[in-house]
Amino acid sequence: MAFAKALETLGVNWAKVLPVPKFDATQFPEVRKLMEQGVHREQYTFRLDGSMMDQIFQGPSTSNDGTELVTLAEPKESYPCPIAPERPEEFAPGLDPEMQALADAFMEFKEKTLEDMEDKAGPNPRNPEE
Repeated sequence: MAFAKALETLGVNWAKVLPVPKFDATQFPEVRKLMEQGVHREQYTFRLDGSMMDQIFQGPSTSNDGTELVTLAEPKESYPCPIAPERPEEFAPGLDPEMQALADAFMEFKEKTLEDMEDKAGPNPRNPEE
């Protein structure tokens, strides 16, 4: 919905550019519960330095359900969101020891295979390094 409102703000008739099929999302109990809470018309910025999101995400809902869009600086209190345990392998450079051993074994295999191939067939004519 935020994408649709951003397009409208820029003057794009998104319904013509990107026709979205209409369906009744409330037929799914999990979705109905969230829509009754109004979650589908809220947009969060998560910005500490301010945001202009409220200039884009405002006005009547693009789902044409008679509700108004709301921009919030952060989500409302809903349920506990515990801090996940640190997983340095996801965001740190390098590999963990097990993965590094696999990568090293692969490189050794590749180098040995190339050497064996050159011993049998001679140097690779497509390799400009030689």
